Amino acid sequence: MMVVRGLDYGFGSHVNPLIDALENLGVTIALKAAGGDMKALVIPLTRKTDADLIHFQGSYLNVTKLKTATISTVHTTIGDELRFTVNYKLRMAKQLEKRSLRNSDAIISVNPTLNKQILEQAPEARIHTIPNGVNTAEFNNLKPPRGNFLLSGGRLINRKNFITLTKALENTDLPPLRLFGDGPLNFIIKKTLREQDKLLGYIPRKDIIELYSTAQAFICPSLYETGPITVLEAMAARCPVICSDIPAVEEIVENGKTGLTFNPHDPEELRDHIETLLGDPKLQDDLAETAYNWVKKERNWQDIAKATLHVYEETIEGGETH
Repeated sequence: MMVVRGLDYGFGSHVNPLIDALENLGVTIALKAAGGDMKALVIPLTRKTDADLIHFQGSYLNVTKLKTATISTVHTTIGDELRFTVNYKLRMAKQLEKRSLRNSDAIISVNPTLNKQILEQAPEARIHTIPNGVNTAEFNNLKPPRGNFLLSGGRLINRKNFITLTKALENTDLPPLRLFGDGPLNFIIKKTLREQDKLLGYIPRKDIIELYSTAQAFICPSLYETGPITVLEAMAARCPVICSDIPAVEEIVENGKTGLTFNPHDPEELRDHIETLLGDPKLQDDLAETAYNWVKKERNWQDIAKATLHVYEETIEGGETH
C-alpha cells in the first residue's frame, strides 16, 4: 500500500514511475493516491487494509502510530521550506513533521543533504538515501529539431528563484523564455517577463516532454533543491542544462561536463552562460549527450525501485539497522 499526498508539489513525477517500476518487480500497490494532504492523513485510519507496509510520500503524513510497518519518503523538510516561504500551512506541517518522522519505521531520503534535518527531529531515525530518478525511454522516440526558446519550470515559489532568471534575460534579445508551472508568485513573476516570454501554467505531461525535447536549454535557477526532477528530465531529453551551483544540483550537474552551473544570486553570470551555450553548438551537443548517458546509467527507476524494495523487505522483517 502506498499513500500519496496531492501532486501540488511535483510528486507525480516521482511517485508514478516509482509505482510502475515496483509493480514490475511484483509489488502490489493497493492505494496509489490519496487526493491531497488531508485525505492522505486520514486514509490509514479509515481504510481497512491487510497491507504489509504503508509508504507515505511526504515528511508529515505518518502522524498516527500504526500497527502496520510504515516508511516515509522525505522530498524536502518543512524546516528547509520555511527558510524561503512562511505560511500557515507550512507552520502546521512543521508541528506534524517531527511526530511523523518519529513514527516511521524507516525513512527514505531523496538526498543526503536532508539527513541532518531529519536526525535533528528524529535522532533514532533509520534513514536510507535513495535519489529521484527519470525514465529516459519516455524521451527516446522524440528527436525533433531544437526550437528557438529557453525553458524553465516548477512551482512558482521563492526558493525556485525564477526572478534571477528573468533578471538575466531583462533588456536582452536572447530567445524567448517558456516557463511552465504555477504557484503563489505567479503575478509577481509575470510582471518581470519580457514581451516575448510566456508563462505557461500547468500543462499536460505530453506537452512538457515536447518542450524538453525542443528547447535550446533548460534553466534551473533554484536557491534550494533536494533532487530536481525537472533537471533530470531535461537531461533525459538531451536538452542542455544551466543550473545553480547548489549542493543537490552539483550531485547531478558537473560544470562543463553534464551542464553549466552558476551562482544563483548572479543574473549576469547566468546571462553569460546562456550566451556561451547558445553560441557554441558543439558544446550544446557534448553537454546534452554526456548528461543523457549519465542519467540513463545513474538515475534509472529500475535500480531505484530495487533499492526501495530492499528497504521494504528489511522494514517488514524488522531487520533495520542504522
